[in-house]
Amino acid sequence: MVTRHAIGDSTFVTLGVVASTAPREALLAVLQTSCPQWPLQLVLLDAGSESVPHFRVELKTDADVLTGSIDAWLHIKGALMSTFPADKPHAVAIIDL
Repeated sequence: MVTRHAIGDSTFVTLGVVASTAPREALLAVLQTSCPQWPLQLVLLDAGSESVPHFRVELKTDADVLTGSIDAWLHIKGALMSTFPADKPHAVAIIDL
């Protein structure tokens, strides 16, 4: 399911959600290094009773980019999971939408 929303003059598509205790800045640094071709942002979701922060991964986009959003999401998941593997601190869990 693709969710779009606008912020100012920009349109964003939600690709999925990641959960990790890693600082948001560390997650973004991995994305900026591994995926410089995609303008991405991480939006902290309401923590509620969650002990691990959840971040919505959003791609700044236009209609032409949507066709590649699945490839982008697969690349993003691979970059984050290889940097923050399950058996290490700040492991990343991926939640597909």
